[in-house]
Amino acid sequence: MELVLDMNQFNYADFDLLFGDIDFLLYNKMKREYIYKQIYEKINKIRNILKEKSFHFNEYKKTDTGNLAVMKILIKEIDNEIMDRTEEDVINSSGDKTKLSFSYNKLTEELSNELNGKFYELMYSDFKTFKPRL
Repeated sequence: MELVLDMNQFNYADFDLLFGDIDFLLYNKMKREYIYKQIYEKINKIRNILKEKSFHFNEYKKTDTGNLAVMKILIKEIDNEIMDRTEEDVINSSGDKTKLSFSYNKLTEELSNELNGKFYELMYSDFKTFKPRL
């Protein structure tokens, strides 16, 4: 809960201003809408979830007998938006069954792939053929 409360306190003003700058610089409406939907909107969705859940976490912290089960559900909802988790049963050479769990930050991966992929092409398409002098 503390991590979510801390994340909700981040100052996102620079992020909002950067999107405003991109909006100003890109005269192509399709490019702007693509960047909005694929990057800005995804981050805003998480920001809104953090804000909503932070309200409940703050209320929980004010009480002596808060509903911990509900707080766990709220944390799970946040986790589902950010993380991807899978489990797999593996049988080793001696025949013993082991459960393997995999997890990764799917939001970070999606955004990183986008920033290094289509976003980069949209923003720097004029520099595609640029070759540095040796």
